[in-house]
Amino acid sequence: MSINMQDSDIRNVLELIAELTGLNIVISPEVQDTVTANLSDVSVKAALDAILQPNGYSYFIKENILVIKPAGTEMIGELETEIIKLKYIDAGNVTAALGNMLSTQGSIVSWSPKLTAGGLGIGGSATLLVNIIITETQENMPRILDMIKQIDVPIANINISVKFIETQLDTSKGSGIDWTGGVPIQLGGSDTLGTIPFKLDNVTVATLNPLQLSNALRLMQARGTSKLLSSPSVTTLDNHPANVNVQTTVYVEGSLGGGVNFQGQDNVPNFPGLGMVI
Repeated sequence: MSINMQDSDIRNVLELIAELTGLNIVISPEVQDTVTANLSDVSVKAALDAILQPNGYSYFIKENILVIKPAGTEMIGELETEIIKLKYIDAGNVTAALGNMLSTQGSIVSWSPKLTAGGLGIGGSATLLVNIIITETQENMPRILDMIKQIDVPIANINISVKFIETQLDTSKGSGIDWTGGVPIQLGGSDTLGTIPFKLDNVTVATLNPLQLSNALRLMQARGTSKLLSSPSVTTLDNHPANVNVQTTVYVEGSLGGGVNFQGQDNVPNFPGLGMVI
């Protein structure tokens, strides 16, 4: 669409746009202004936004009727509702993110359909999907939907793996520096750096990448000086907490309270779980 108008009545310009697009038009009596516009090869929406918004007016389309009104004036039919199925993020996060983007007439409501126990075949209920119901003006709805597409994206998974190793330390075969010694250190010149140990905030003594660490552990096991006790791992979403329980069951003999004899024996077996939660 191309329009070239100089100091023209805004109502005449709007009627021309309606005629070019084949839309019926209704203009509020409060819409009174003159406009100068020189638009070339623009969409109908872009032309209406450029002409109406700087002058304090807005519009909405109901079926094939273009309604022009002052901005901020509420009219029946200008609101539309969309139901969005979220794939990756929680409805509460969406509500918080879009709260400042809604117009005074807009609203967001979260909704989660549930199945009853009879429908599932098990006790209780289960949440299947998380949806949000958005009610907003036609003018602002595309902006809201575009923002939802940008934030409803997959969250990276983080895998955490830990190895618990039992090892034997043999200092007779060790080599290197005894960091507990009291040997003065001098690095060129007459100034003495100090005695070991001293504080080294920005010095990296040694680092191993995952492959080097794995090879070092295999070497320790091959020498018979180390034994892998446990290798727990857990996968969680980025910036989300996760727990992994490392536990073993041990046999402990104990007596019943009050010295009660159990099947002719004073002691009964007990199997407590010992371990840690990471």
